[in-house]
Amino acid sequence: GKVDLEPLKGEWVKLVGKDAFPGEDAGPPVRDGPEAASRLCAARGHGGFVVWQNTAFLRARPAAELAANARNAAGTVLWLRAADLASSQLRRSSPASAAC
Repeated sequence: GKVDLEPLKGEWVKLVGKDAFPGEDAGPPVRDGPEAASRLCAARGHGGFVVWQNTAFLRARPAAELAANARNAAGTVLWLRAADLASSQLRRSSPASAAC
């Protein structure tokens, strides 16, 4: 059965076949579906989460950092919190390379 991810539209940016910082899970995996993971993610102020085999792994890093470090990973979907992504882009006054 396919999980319906439509409710996440608008508030979340979906990157199919991507993962970021694999293994850096913020807390235990969430197995109640992407909607539950998205609520938990937003409540904790995390930047996003990765879904793999119907299990969500929260990522504590900012959404912009997750996006910048997204890499190809078969069977995964990286969800980025749009509000976090937008606010980080507004805050950034210096070039991204300054973070290195």
